[in-house]
Amino acid sequence: EDTAAGKTPGGKGIEIDTDRIIRTEQLDQEAFMRDELEVFFSEPATEHEPAFVEVNVNGDYRMVVRGNEAKLRRYHVAVLASAKQSRLRQTKIVNQDGSMGFREDNVLSLTYPFQVMHDPRPKQGAPWLRQLLQTPA
Repeated sequence: EDTAAGKTPGGKGIEIDTDRIIRTEQLDQEAFMRDELEVFFSEPATEHEPAFVEVNVNGDYRMVVRGNEAKLRRYHVAVLASAKQSRLRQTKIVNQDGSMGFREDNVLSLTYPFQVMHDPRPKQGAPWLRQLLQTPA
């Protein structure tokens, strides 16, 4: 009866489910994404924009009145940072032949503009958020 080779004193082997082993980096990432951030949401710019921000991640639902601060988990902020709107901006140009025309540029903006007021891990959180905000929708 060899206990060092994974056998119990009764001689029965120990079964290890290798599919369910979680690496330390995964645990660290999970803890990072569960951090609670203080986030301020800008007021709606027009009367047609929603007065509330609603976000639901795996059943963890949050609703915030815009113009207020709220505590949200980092995974909520990840969804909001990825929620972008696209619109066309036209710029008047003069072509080489002297004719007038327009150049169209695609402009992305956040659906619900926000600011992170407090992050418990600013050294990791700031670059993480910057990367998300720079990623096109």
